[in-house]
Amino acid sequence: MRFIFYCIRRDLLTLTMEINYSTATVDVDHRFEYWSDVVCSHFIPASSRVSNRENFSARFSVRALGSLTIAEMSSPQHSWERTPHHLRTGPNDDFMLSLMLAGRGFLSQSGRDTMQRPGDI
Repeated sequence: MRFIFYCIRRDLLTLTMEINYSTATVDVDHRFEYWSDVVCSHFIPASSRVSNRENFSARFSVRALGSLTIAEMSSPQHSWERTPHHLRTGPNDDFMLSLMLAGRGFLSQSGRDTMQRPGDI
């Protein structure tokens, strides 16, 4: 999967440069946890799961322009879940838009489901 995310947040500091993260430099046993922590620290609190942690390889880059965060993510199949705890602890006035570049994504929220394919927003 490869996405570009656009997220409007009121509580982020402006980054003066792009920050790039990769699991390539992280010990294999800790790659998924590292990547999950990185993504959640730049967006919203959530729990993440992956079916196969072996050979997990992902990249994430982020840049803020004022209150707009632009990020690109490339990763194998995984899932995110926001529980009531996450909803209480995270910001509730964020707006996130994603553009699927490759692969596919499935989103379920409040009983509504959608499949995201390359080119979908």
